[in-house]
Amino acid sequence: MAYALIALGFVLALNAAGAVNFAHGDLVVLGGAVAVLAGVWTGLPGPLLLLVVALVLGVTGILVARVAIQPLTGRPPEATFVATIAFAAIIEQGLTVGLGAAPLTAPPFAGSGAIGIGGLWLGRRPLA
Repeated sequence: MAYALIALGFVLALNAAGAVNFAHGDLVVLGGAVAVLAGVWTGLPGPLLLLVVALVLGVTGILVARVAIQPLTGRPPEATFVATIAFAAIIEQGLTVGLGAAPLTAPPFAGSGAIGIGGLWLGRRPLA
C-alpha cells in the first residue's frame, strides 16, 4: 500500500508539473525522518505524526515547486531534471549531516501487542 501511494504521488506530480521530480523519493525519506524526530521529541502517537509529516512535506513540496520546477517552465526538460536532482542531493546530504548515517527507528504507529479478530491474532506493527 505504501509503495502504491508513493507511485501515485510521483505520477500526480508528473502530470501536474509536466516534469519528472527526481527528489520525490528523497521527500519520502524526509517524511520518515520527520516522523522519527517528531515521535522521539514529542512522543506523539502515530495518527498525529501523520498530520505533522503531511504538514512538513506539504510545505517542502511547495518549496520544491517554487524553487526548482516553476522557474524552469518553458525550458528544456533537462533543466528541471538537474534542478530536482540537486534538490534531492540537498535533502540527502542535509539528513546525513543532521542525523548521521545510522538507521533510525520510528515509534510504532498502532502501538504494540496483538489484535484478535475471529480467533486470528495479528501483530499491530504489520497492520500499520
